[in-house]
Amino acid sequence: MKIREGARVWIKTPTGQPGAPGWENGHKGNVIKIHDEGLIPMITARDSAGREITVPHYELSAGYEYRSKGDWIPESDPRVLDWPESEVRKGFRRSDCGSIDRDFEARLARNREILRRNGRGVAG
Repeated sequence: MKIREGARVWIKTPTGQPGAPGWENGHKGNVIKIHDEGLIPMITARDSAGREITVPHYELSAGYEYRSKGDWIPESDPRVLDWPESEVRKGFRRSDCGSIDRDFEARLARNREILRRNGRGVAG
């Protein structure tokens, strides 16, 4: 999903890198300014406590968008969240093909993460 001013974002620290204090991996905020001058666009985000941080665009995630009847819908929309929730609840039956199983496991992990960051934790 494209990062826009006002968008909800999560910190996505590079592997092995510690986040800024109070802005650990997965911390939620809203974009208040996009600094697009220079080679690497910087984004300023504010969390619910009013704290601000400015980071390179690649250290933020705005989640996914899904296409529905011609419109793009953010992952936080309840119509979207019902789908990964049902996928996680169903799970999958193991096959004899490791690559297919790894693909299903990765998809379920991505769906669990979407549900977690949107306040819909699901066991399964």
